[in-house]
Amino acid sequence: MVSLQKNIKPVKMKNVVLSTRNIDEFISDIADEVVRKISLFNTENPSQQSANQGDLKYDVDGAADYLGVTKANIYLKKSQGILPACKAPGSKRLFFYKSDLDAYIRQGRNRTNAEIEAEAHEYLSKRKGASHG
Repeated sequence: MVSLQKNIKPVKMKNVVLSTRNIDEFISDIADEVVRKISLFNTENPSQQSANQGDLKYDVDGAADYLGVTKANIYLKKSQGILPACKAPGSKRLFFYKSDLDAYIRQGRNRTNAEIEAEAHEYLSKRKGASHG
């Protein structure tokens, strides 16, 4: 009897993943995780962004963290048309620009008494001018 043990060479396997999952779903999950990590890096290291790279982009997780809300809240506000979002052509992934998130935050800004008084003064002066015109 011939021994096959002598002819078998050990094979080193690193980072091998055996799964019954669909390969496209698996790749999509990996891409999502990479984007999430990049988003977290950009959030934690804003000084690393150069002017040439433009506006920061967040995925749903990053946008939720930035605004301090849940992911469900982000999806809800997006579906209601309150938060603008982007998708790459052919992608299911949503992205949010930091400038859009900042604009959303500013919508909830309370005006100061001085701003309210200035608006009231402007309104009254326009109204007086219109009634005497």
